[in-house]
Amino acid sequence: MPAARLSAEEWAACVILTAGARALDTIARLETSKEEAVHDARVALRRFRTSTRALASTLQTVVDPAMFDSAIDAARALATALGAVRDRDVEIAWLAESARESPADGDAIGRLIVDRQTDRGRSVAAIDPCAAVTAIASIQSALTETNRPNTCTSLAPLAGRLARRSVRRLRRALDVAIDRATLHRARVAGKRARYALEIIAVAAPDVLDDDIRTLTALQDALGAHNDATTGLLALARDIERIALMPDRSTDATALARLLLRREAQREESLAVARKLWNDVPRPRRLARRLMRELG
Repeated sequence: MPAARLSAEEWAACVILTAGARALDTIARLETSKEEAVHDARVALRRFRTSTRALASTLQTVVDPAMFDSAIDAARALATALGAVRDRDVEIAWLAESARESPADGDAIGRLIVDRQTDRGRSVAAIDPCAAVTAIASIQSALTETNRPNTCTSLAPLAGRLARRSVRRLRRALDVAIDRATLHRARVAGKRARYALEIIAVAAPDVLDDDIRTLTALQDALGAHNDATTGLLALARDIERIALMPDRSTDATALARLLLRREAQREESLAVARKLWNDVPRPRRLARRLMRELG
């Protein structure tokens, strides 16, 4: 049945079931030695959390809200552990690229890459998917066909409300995004808004394509800024640490050059993000557009 013909409750159940199945699949296939597998599992968990957080109230007569809360918390914990691995992967890839572009600093950068790989190993050791798998599987079981909701609320108001709320939160976050903490909150709000619109797009094909492209570009730019900021802080700690090591103290000069390069990338990515802020859709207009399509 086309998504637009489903009730709000049926649609919410389908969305959460699909997101949960995807999360469980990526976890089952997770190979922590592969960067792409780590990334895929993290994104799948994030999509599950966004879907569940946004739609759980629609299904509170079918699933105990405490089960949803437990699943969201477990998925967040696993995603955080995977995020630590992903951060190391991003840094290692960037350092390898920097070594290729600055051969004179290659030896110093190579030693730093070894440090990052050691850190990655510790992060991998902290990954424990059991709680997340159990909690998500419980939601899947509760939303099987025999337990589907028998109410029939219109989908249009729910979709409009979900779009309006998620985009409004993003715009408000962007209005005050001036430092690392507030830019981080804007980045998170941007991810949630994008995923929310992608969920709705299943029921409203083609209606949200431009909005999703805008939010994806904004998320990429804010993500690049966050990666650069994280890298800067790590490099600053590295320089302080390595300067006190007799056998590596001369590496500090090379790392200082890396720090300057990272700073330039951070400023560049922030400039790109700021240009996209005005393109973020207006919440009320977006909701009205969806109501016309789905109403």
